[in-house]
Amino acid sequence: LFFRYAKTPAIPGSFSQTHHVHNRYVPVHKPFTLWIKPDSLPKGYEMNLLIASINEENEVSAVGGKWDGKGVEVQTREFGKFFIVADTVPPEIRPVNIKNHTDLSGKSSIRFVVTDNLSGIHSYNGFIDNEWVLFEYDPKNDLVFYTFDEKRLEKGKNHELVLTIIDGKDNISVYYAKFYW
Repeated sequence: LFFRYAKTPAIPGSFSQTHHVHNRYVPVHKPFTLWIKPDSLPKGYEMNLLIASINEENEVSAVGGKWDGKGVEVQTREFGKFFIVADTVPPEIRPVNIKNHTDLSGKSSIRFVVTDNLSGIHSYNGFIDNEWVLFEYDPKNDLVFYTFDEKRLEKGKNHELVLTIIDGKDNISVYYAKFYW
């Protein structure tokens, strides 16, 4: 294998040079460790750092990784162009069939579209009337939903919902609404 490696200047918004590791079209059969040292680093953002890659269409995608005190390390099975970015943007929660003070008595579920710009959805928790309820996550459709359960939720009264979504770098979004069911 003729292995190629190069560095180019940092992409705007990144915290390291761009590391060109071979050719992204060459398959990698076993994971390898990629470690990148940042060129600059604002204080307090260490835990938000991750390694990202960029393709020919300039689309950035998260590879992952953790700060080890001096750089960011990740296990990957792909070659490509890599650099360090900080994920500081919380996930977005878009209600599909609920808003504050909605009558949901004719509905069978509460639905949300949840997206994250970089590190992805890591966890989700829903509470109705301060009691944990089972929300389900469909990552293919970016959908988080709760199917009403008459055994756990009393019909014909007002309820309070709190939905918390956390991304891969612990950025948090919370959605709150009162509803009737």
